[in-house]
Amino acid sequence: MRPVRVHPLVLLTLPLWLAACDRDRRDERRVETASGALPPPVATPPVEMTVPDTTSQGARTSDRMEGELDRAREAARRDARAFGAEVRKAATSVRDEAGRAVGKSRELLDRAAAGLDSLANHADRGGERTKKDVDRAFARVHQAFASEHLRRAREALAKNDSSSLRVHLDEAEEHLDDGLDEVGEDVERRAADDIRQGIAATGRLASQSGDARAQVEKAFSAIDRELERLGQQLDRR
Repeated sequence: MRPVRVHPLVLLTLPLWLAACDRDRRDERRVETASGALPPPVATPPVEMTVPDTTSQGARTSDRMEGELDRAREAARRDARAFGAEVRKAATSVRDEAGRAVGKSRELLDRAAAGLDSLANHADRGGERTKKDVDRAFARVHQAFASEHLRRAREALAKNDSSSLRVHLDEAEEHLDDGLDEVGEDVERRAADDIRQGIAATGRLASQSGDARAQVEKAFSAIDRELERLGQQLDRR
């Protein structure tokens, strides 16, 4: 095969021709930029925002704390060290709840956690654990949780969130009942009726029923009265 011959003049002008082509390409890019014709933006995936479910968080904390109190009461009959360990777990759960609380409820939760700490420290030192001391400390925990769930129930009513409202009213009723039981008392019958009717009325809030809202407000007032009575019992003990 015969070799291809290139004229010397072509070899001399080839670098100049390549440089000119490169300048033309740069000029074309400058014109596109000046006219606003920019490369299409790179699509980025949307950022998903997650909102903490404080309703379920509060219910889970309540359940965990109640289990810890039950185990502590059981341990109190046989092992001071096990009793102190379970009480400290409960104190941690109470402080978790206090971190989400505000106002009076937070004060009550902080006070209840401090009471559990004192109970655990006393047990660790070999001090005698009287039933009255344990009952009073546990009652303060239930008082504080009932107060916090009542506060959240009021927030839910203001937002017309009937689902959260029912959860928090249920929790407030349960903690109120447990707290009074710790001091040998029961929820007064009239208050108990108002609370039950208020819980039942939460299902009618979606229909914008004024009667349902009024019944829920009566439940709030009943819980407030009973929490006040529980507080008076605790202050006398």
